[in-house]
Amino acid sequence: MFITFADRMKSLGFVVMSNGKYQLFVTDIPP
Repeated sequence: MFITFADRMKSLGFVVMSNGKYQLFVTDIPP
């Protein structure tokens, strides 16, 4: 589940920070 979630986040343009938070690098995200 975690792998799928992380993979989906990366596909949306998210990057997992070392602190565990997610940083958004894209300004346009599909619903």
